[in-house]
Amino acid sequence: MAVEDTGEEEEEEEAMVVEDIGEEEEEATVVEDIGEEGEEVTVVEDIGEEEEAMAVAAEAAVAVKMATVRNLKIKTSTCKRIMKELHSYEKEVEREAAKTADMKEKGADPYDLKQQENVLAESRMMIPDCRKRLESALAELKATLTELEEENQEGQEIKDARSTIADVEKLFQTTEA
Repeated sequence: MAVEDTGEEEEEEEAMVVEDIGEEEEEATVVEDIGEEGEEVTVVEDIGEEEEAMAVAAEAAVAVKMATVRNLKIKTSTCKRIMKELHSYEKEVEREAAKTADMKEKGADPYDLKQQENVLAESRMMIPDCRKRLESALAELKATLTELEEENQEGQEIKDARSTIADVEKLFQTTEA
């Protein structure tokens, strides 16, 4: 058994105890952190390669499922945010168009009118960009949802995703008509 001091001689805050245990089929290493009173003690065991590979695979499978549900929530929120942003730009275009028409009726200064038309043009340019981002986000959301449905997952996140997909598709149908 070997003891490795991780602090200076005067500061014996923490020491590591390492034991190598050799067996016929497996080799195990046990590591313990020994700290001051009240500190946690960490024990790490290194088991055989086959068992370790199985444990890592199981943890990865759980992590993938969690990440997928988490990704679904993120992609659902992204679609909702971009949809809200699109509505905001559409309202802005309406406001700016009304303001431009009002300025034309009142015979505003040509320079001011030109500036207002530039503002309106910039607002109009944002709508196609926002629609493209929404289409992309919708495709990613559908892919993630399909992946979860193949695993027979159910839950509130999946219901929210389906609802969001329906809302976005309805939005695209109304703007195409």
